[in-house]
Amino acid sequence: MGIFRQFPYSNFHEMNMDEIIKIMRELQDEWNATKDEWSSYKDFIDNYFETLNLDEETEKALRKLINEGALNDVIDPVIIAQTTAWLTEHITPTTPAIDTSLTISGAGADAKIVGERFTFDETLIDMVANSNYDPEYIAIEQGRRNATGEKDNTSYNWRCRTTNEHACEDYDIIIVNHDKPYGMYIDYYDSAHQFLTKTGMVGRDDNVIINKQYKYFTVTFIDYSNNSYENIITPAICEKNFIFCKFSKAAKYPYYLSEVVTKHGVTPIETNFVNGRIEANGTDSNNPYFSRVRTSDYYSTENVDYIVNSKKHNYLVYQYFYDANKNFTTSLASTNAELVNIDKTYPFIRIAVLNYDNSSYDNQIDPFEAKENITFAKSSTLSNIINDESLYPRYYNSHIAAVKNAINEHKGLIGKNGCSFVFCTDIHWGSNQKNSPALIKDIANNCFLDNVVLGGDYINQYNNDKAGAIYWIRQCMKNYRNIADYVFPIFGNHDINSNGTTSESYLTDAETYSLINSWISNEVQYGTNYFDFYWDDEKTNTRFIMLDTGAQSVDGGIISENTFTWLNDVLNTTKNIVVFAHWLYSPTTWNHPLVDGVLTGSFTSSANRLFNILDTLNTNNGKVQAIITGHLHCDYHLETPGGIPIIWTDTDSTLALGDNTATAGTITEQCFDVMTIDYTNHRIYCDRVGRGSSRIINY
Repeated sequence: MGIFRQFPYSNFHEMNMDEIIKIMRELQDEWNATKDEWSSYKDFIDNYFETLNLDEETEKALRKLINEGALNDVIDPVIIAQTTAWLTEHITPTTPAIDTSLTISGAGADAKIVGERFTFDETLIDMVANSNYDPEYIAIEQGRRNATGEKDNTSYNWRCRTTNEHACEDYDIIIVNHDKPYGMYIDYYDSAHQFLTKTGMVGRDDNVIINKQYKYFTVTFIDYSNNSYENIITPAICEKNFIFCKFSKAAKYPYYLSEVVTKHGVTPIETNFVNGRIEANGTDSNNPYFSRVRTSDYYSTENVDYIVNSKKHNYLVYQYFYDANKNFTTSLASTNAELVNIDKTYPFIRIAVLNYDNSSYDNQIDPFEAKENITFAKSSTLSNIINDESLYPRYYNSHIAAVKNAINEHKGLIGKNGCSFVFCTDIHWGSNQKNSPALIKDIANNCFLDNVVLGGDYINQYNNDKAGAIYWIRQCMKNYRNIADYVFPIFGNHDINSNGTTSESYLTDAETYSLINSWISNEVQYGTNYFDFYWDDEKTNTRFIMLDTGAQSVDGGIISENTFTWLNDVLNTTKNIVVFAHWLYSPTTWNHPLVDGVLTGSFTSSANRLFNILDTLNTNNGKVQAIITGHLHCDYHLETPGGIPIIWTDTDSTLALGDNTATAGTITEQCFDVMTIDYTNHRIYCDRVGRGSSRIINY
């Protein structure tokens, strides 16, 4: 009878209604699920187009094509081919003189003449192409100008000179081909065209900035090859090897600063100087320091982020800070760094510049030279786009590409039995080059990293300036809070501003919590202290535990009894465990923790107690995989007595200690690790970004 029990019949003549109803219910459930899924897709699509910023998405797509070089591959061949064809068909210049009519043939003639005049030496063409100046044509003739600035055709007729006097305000710089042995003398005149002064020979090793203290100038050109001043130089040679330029209105920065500001991805702000210095009390002095210059105005620190130095000369920059009423507050020692972060604690800043070439304080510097070599700048939001979302200087490009490859390779090795995260510690935001947030965001997006752990010490010490401490912590957190899906800041010993300050300047735990921890994911579980918490990563079956190890001058290096009580409960889990704590070790010498490559000092008593607890847990089938820490400003690793790895990561700031070197304007200015832990093979990959080296730690 079994043959008749198949749907929809139960025998020869009766239908199986129970089976029909059951199947109809299943179909109804499937239809409801399909309808719900379709509704969610529809809502997603509707919301996507409602919130879509078409201009922004188009710009991102175009920038991606530009960065990959794909846009040039499409456009260049078309433009070159079509332009060449059009010019060949329509342009037949026949007139040797510049034509002023608005005709095609006239334009062709103009192009021909201008092209003949500007057939510069290839080296000079490259120099001009890489500058921010517009070349100008100046007529040149055979002959010289004598000691009083007058034309002299009776002697030295192997030299050349500019045919006419030219207004200093019309030109900014003379760019010289330094591959050739050419130089020049410049004569300056007043508004009545009366001769004032003649320079020595200039341009042999450097381009020449027109001194705008004078009204007019002329130039005499010479060829000094073989150390002889009697070599013949012609106007044709001069026109090919000297270019008179005006600062381009479209340019963003002076000539000597072009390479530096491009490298750092900042936007210069016009910075004007006058002769004179600034006294120690912040007031002006014009005598006798005419060999120094100072900014003519007060600059709001809200509008300037950096001081940029071309490093063309050994210019020392002094910073003077003022309050909201422009009353002097404090000053900083001189620096010749290429890029200097401006302390925004104070409302206004001025700078003074000294030329310290050849270790002498008596070198002349004028306001125009200073303007060509020193400038205030703001952080750029456009000039150094690496991908659609992250911004950082271009000199990181190849380094970050290699790090991404390493991270993805190591993540592939561990499969599903491990975890990956970013660890960035001892940030000290006031002494930080501030590229790490963008670097981390780019890596997190491209390597699918969900969580970032910040290891503490977000500020230095701000003496008795509680407001300054609050300001810098807030600025730091503002830059890090959105760089990944989960960002977990742990507490560092500097973070209540208790190092070298009076107790009135300390931040309370509640104030520090509101700045550092109040905004993080509500998925974390807190202990009884403000800064003890843990987070479970269900995707990797990992519990991340963050411990409070106290504050400088208060309870530094101490894990409280409340924390240990809470920890005993938190460790009761079958998940893998990674523990983070800021201060576990006190070195013998703070400014040089490593001696001959070996860490010298001792673990704190709290650390030893912690290690005993974790080792005991692992003896009883616990899964503590690593202890991650900072505080020492160095890279190192040890093990607990039970074999759990303890890993230190160097500071992300420029406050590197011992033999480490952090150089602004290079990848060594930043330092953090992307850690990938292989639970199966007991191996930790520490892929380094910035200063230092990547590490593989077996345990």
